[in-house]
Amino acid sequence: MAVQVALRLEVANRPGELVKVLRPIAQAGVNLHAVAGVAGSGGSGESGASAGTPTNVIELLPSQVAAAADALQQAGIQSHQVEVVVTWLPNQPGTLLKACEALATAGINIEGVFVVSTDPSQGIQMTFECREAPRADQVLAGVRY
Repeated sequence: MAVQVALRLEVANRPGELVKVLRPIAQAGVNLHAVAGVAGSGGSGESGASAGTPTNVIELLPSQVAAAADALQQAGIQSHQVEVVVTWLPNQPGTLLKACEALATAGINIEGVFVVSTDPSQGIQMTFECREAPRADQVLAGVRY
């Protein structure tokens, strides 16, 4: 397990917005280990969309956080860094439940979760975004599946 930094951003919910995010990152030569996104409701206005315009929240796990953030900033796209715990879970029923129960029991709120990769021998690599990522990492290290 490890605590890593992801980038979270808000983009307008319309065609081509993800392209605008991905292009500067790709041009900067930064690889993305994972991408997660979900459509939201009214935006905050930070995305360039006017307040109240539907937005999407995107979270990226880049190979080079600073380079990706700089590329986005130069393209006029605001992002902010969030700490995530990256961990492997066995690929079997109930393991995600056990991980989430352990975090809840420890009083740790999960603000985001997404799959990074899967491997038949290792299971599913997940990220858990938590404000207390180092403590969440310790809690998850103690879970027995």
